[in-house]
Amino acid sequence: MRASLLFASLLMPVLTGCAELSGEGDIKSSKYTSFQEASQKGAFKSGWLPQALPRSAMNIVEAHNVDSNELWATFRYSNNDIHGLTKECAINQKARLPNAKRTKRSAAWWPAELTDGSDKQSRKRWMILSCPRMRHAESIFSTNVAVDRASRTAWYWMAK
Repeated sequence: MRASLLFASLLMPVLTGCAELSGEGDIKSSKYTSFQEASQKGAFKSGWLPQALPRSAMNIVEAHNVDSNELWATFRYSNNDIHGLTKECAINQKARLPNAKRTKRSAAWWPAELTDGSDKQSRKRWMILSCPRMRHAESIFSTNVAVDRASRTAWYWMAK
């Protein structure tokens, strides 16, 4: 019994360290039909959605890793309502994309073309922007957004 406890106490830090190195952590995911629903459910106050999310945002899906602060979100928007989110961002087709392995595990709905190591040619349908000062709740973060104007869909992330 004593040997089992000793073994377990030695093994626990190793397992915890492996989870941290692999990017695993406490993954949370939420879906909202509209900006209004996200607001009512506290998504902006919690900081997992940017304050500048377009008011027309709909079909919002977000996933975040509580341990690493990585974030993946997508939404549809109306007309040119994306400008409020992107007005302080700069086009950057070489922006750092989310890690493919962690993204697949944390946000299976995320397009593989918007992960590191993907074929650069497959990204051409998106306008990719870097946003150095995006407000989330009471904090400012460096984020990125990929906009597909044809489908009026945006993909938003904070990469590790």
